[in-house]
Amino acid sequence: ANSDFFTGAFPAEYGNAFSGIFDMRLRNGNNSQREHSFSIGALGIDFTMEGPFKKESNSSYLFNYRYSTLALLENTGIVNFDGVPKYQDLSFKVNLPTSHAGVFSFFGLAGKSNLKHELPSEENEDIIISKFNVNSELAVMGLNHSIPLSHNTFIESGISVSENGSLYDEMDLVDTNEYQLIADEKLRKYTMIGKTALHSKINAHHKISGGIIYTHFFYDFFTEYWNKPTDEMVVEQDEQGNSGLLQVYGNWKYRINYKLTFVGGLHYLNNLLNETGSIEPRAGLKWHFTPTQSLNFGFGIHSRMESLPTFFVQTQGENGTMQKPNYWLGFPKSRQYVIGYQNFFTPNLMMKVEAYYQDLYDIAVENDPSSSFSMLNAVSWYTERELVNEGSGYNYGLELTLERYFADTYYFMLTGSL
Repeated sequence: ANSDFFTGAFPAEYGNAFSGIFDMRLRNGNNSQREHSFSIGALGIDFTMEGPFKKESNSSYLFNYRYSTLALLENTGIVNFDGVPKYQDLSFKVNLPTSHAGVFSFFGLAGKSNLKHELPSEENEDIIISKFNVNSELAVMGLNHSIPLSHNTFIESGISVSENGSLYDEMDLVDTNEYQLIADEKLRKYTMIGKTALHSKINAHHKISGGIIYTHFFYDFFTEYWNKPTDEMVVEQDEQGNSGLLQVYGNWKYRINYKLTFVGGLHYLNNLLNETGSIEPRAGLKWHFTPTQSLNFGFGIHSRMESLPTFFVQTQGENGTMQKPNYWLGFPKSRQYVIGYQNFFTPNLMMKVEAYYQDLYDIAVENDPSSSFSMLNAVSWYTERELVNEGSGYNYGLELTLERYFADTYYFMLTGSL
């Protein structure tokens, strides 16, 4: 369905992110007639079905399934692809409006992918010197509910459970036909989320909202690697446990007059694993200086929790005992500034230009003055280095969008960014 994408300085209801927000929503199924579709293309086969549960009802269902074309071709033996991701995924949404108890929606999303790759020798391509295997999986299921309390106030709540994992193994050739396992990583996380929010339109000038989001993690991390000097596998992580993340926010929208609108808010984060927190003010102003043109300004402080495996990295201390130097890491943070211009040339044709600057601070960097390592540039799942929140960085850019909304049988959108 219609989804929101924020490049920066996003509203107070969003937290635990500072690169951007993609708020994705699943649309409701057709509640008047049943429909089915099937397609096949370069990316995969796709099957969708939707419709009402019964006629004269506003309830509906929607189901979609995809399977990778490349995996299908390889499984049938037609071709042999190496190093190409193979995936399958499904999603569904059930929408159940009621007469007096509000609207319930039950949704789910799941997917898995696999990537295998073999690295041949430069001298003889028939000899495979390394083998890599990467597996990723994701599953989420949840229930949302909204109910009006009055003509201008409503509550929306939701619960969800999810699982995601990444598994990686690497083997190197050590003899003619013998391979040695040199890396084995199994990272799994199970998540439960509960949230509730109150929205109220006080009058034509004021709207307020506030909410609380609680996330509980159950994690199972295991990593080991081959240590050549000692000629043995060394366990780097072996952690099982649980922890939580608490988010609380409040938002106020004030329509000063028909040209000026102000939005202000506050977001609070608390990592219950090590009891570190972050208080984050947000503010935005939109000025319609003509009926078709507007300027917008935004500011916000944003932060996000480091990935859980980073907190449990083990290193050997001076006395020989194993330590977790990253356990007390705080939130990396960002001060974000946005200015934008929007022009509706016609009711269906819109241009938007937006410039942003992000001042990053309290970034996790290696606890070594001679090191240039920063988590801003990390590409792996986590790092085994000892980190401290003493780094900084910046990020700035310009974005342009030209969009024509659907009318007279066509639409288009052009975007560019620097």
